[in-house]
Amino acid sequence: MDRLIAPNTVTAEQADTAPATGTPGYATDGNPATQQPATQWPAYQYNAIQEELIALIEAGGLTPSRTTDNQVLQAIQALMQSGASTYAVAGGTANALTVNLTPAVTVLDDSMIIRAQIGTTNTGATTLAVNAFGALPVIGMDYNPLTAGVLRVGGHAEFEVVNDGSAFVLRSCMNAPQQIPAGVLPSHAATLGQTTGRLLNKYIYTNVGGTQYVSVNGASPVTSGSTTFASDALATAWNIKVQAAGAGGGGASAAASSQVSSGSGGGAGGFAERMITTNPGTIAITVGVGGAGGVGGTVGSNGGSSSAGSLMSATGGIGGNYGVSGTNCVTASAGGGTGTGGVINMKGGASSPAFCQYSNAAAISSVGGTSFFGGGGAGIATTTSISGQAASAYGSGGGGAVACSGGAAATGGAGAGGIVIIEEYA
Repeated sequence: MDRLIAPNTVTAEQADTAPATGTPGYATDGNPATQQPATQWPAYQYNAIQEELIALIEAGGLTPSRTTDNQVLQAIQALMQSGASTYAVAGGTANALTVNLTPAVTVLDDSMIIRAQIGTTNTGATTLAVNAFGALPVIGMDYNPLTAGVLRVGGHAEFEVVNDGSAFVLRSCMNAPQQIPAGVLPSHAATLGQTTGRLLNKYIYTNVGGTQYVSVNGASPVTSGSTTFASDALATAWNIKVQAAGAGGGGASAAASSQVSSGSGGGAGGFAERMITTNPGTIAITVGVGGAGGVGGTVGSNGGSSSAGSLMSATGGIGGNYGVSGTNCVTASAGGGTGTGGVINMKGGASSPAFCQYSNAAAISSVGGTSFFGGGGAGIATTTSISGQAASAYGSGGGGAVACSGGAAATGGAGAGGIVIIEEYA
């Protein structure tokens, strides 16, 4: 469609305009019986219809064309696709939005959609004022006032008029969480509050050579933050395991000719475990250091204690007793530590006592105590002299040393360090 091309047309400045006064009415073909004359079609009315259509075509981004007869349809489709009449950049403040649409909205019909680009992330309950209409509350899809962060800066949001124009429902906002009702059927979306029991984080605290480390969610252990734990805001339950360190095995004195000497292994550290549902906040974490083995005629060192604040603690295993040279060797076992504060409190395993005779010209070292996580340093048979086996499982005791028939003094095996594990659940 294009403007009129015909003889006797005039420029826009010369075109007829509507009369300043008069009563609007309807056209008629006339009625001779009643002497009603036919309506004279005025040029200004033709111009008005023409300009209305041309304005629509140009608003749709088209150039009027006298050889195209469906430009009005194309323009309407283009305007519907663009949604330009329902979109604007929001003004106002974070929790009191204003949107001025062009053309201005004159009525807020139920289910009308208003779209806006958000300038500031909201911090709580929010209102929206469109053109000259007063501010109305914005509610989530759960029909509750908006919570913080569901309108995100830079996001394009859709608001739907509901309740006969008394409120807006936030249908969506790009790059922002959606506020939805709780699901009630298996096929429904669930709110974050419904998804309880999920494992959120797992913290593993260890001690290597007197230096504490922490591994979070399987990452490589680091020293940063290794002595404290801070709970996640989304967590509702915490399962805590505390394992104390194992003790070192006892040393063995040098064995005279035709004699043996065997120290007992170190005891394992105590263990405690407990699930809590009261937020612990920030707590101090201590992980015990494994006890050193006794050198020659000395006992092994006790294992260090472990604790999770004041919630739970466990003491380390008792150091292994040293062996004295003789034709018959009997060395008492060493006891384990204890756990307290847990729903499960376990005493660490005691080491085995050391028994040996020279009659078979061989000796077997004592086994270290077993912890919750596994066995201690293994026993080893020898005909000379050998140091105790170091423990490998967290909190287990080191094996005892042994010397046989002129063998030199030997050192007990080192106990294994403790461990603290905290699992956070939603």
